[in-house]
Amino acid sequence: MNNHIETRTPLGSTALVTDPAVAGIFGFALCCLSVGMNLSFPLMKNVPVAGFGLVAGGVLQLLGGLAAWSRGQETASVAFCAAGLFFLSLLPVMVFPEFGLGIAPDRMTLGSYLVMWALFFGIMTPGLRRHCPALALPTVLQCGALTLFTLALAVDHAPLARIGGAMFLGAGLVTSLAIIAGIFRNGSAPLR
Repeated sequence: MNNHIETRTPLGSTALVTDPAVAGIFGFALCCLSVGMNLSFPLMKNVPVAGFGLVAGGVLQLLGGLAAWSRGQETASVAFCAAGLFFLSLLPVMVFPEFGLGIAPDRMTLGSYLVMWALFFGIMTPGLRRHCPALALPTVLQCGALTLFTLALAVDHAPLARIGGAMFLGAGLVTSLAIIAGIFRNGSAPLR
């Protein structure tokens, strides 16, 4: 006699407990939206909100990366930890000078710093496309945003910087949609 009892959990509740990608992807979306809003809309520039988004998102990505590593998802772990450290490293560049803590880097220093990160994320994109398809498009948008923002710094062109900010917003929105679609489709974030 088979007394199988089927139990169901509310939609998405297991994703927050069992899938490390949720924290990492949510952190990436939060960081991209924070930076994008700060760069795209100069009239709405809110440095404390951007700082909070960078700290919270960066820490979430690091936690998601560590959890992905413990589950054997090395590609996702490298992606989350690298992106988390990148966004946390933007604090001394974007936020601290606004509060009088340190000095803002000059355009050449900041541009070369952003180009190196864009190259790193660009090199990482093919591996993400193969192992973590949900992270590939946001990473490509992030590379494009970093490249455009660096070019805007080099030629001192504010509208180009706003386009780079819009690409960061696009990366954040695409990531948010990937989270929502993955959780509604199969109960977890779309990592693999």
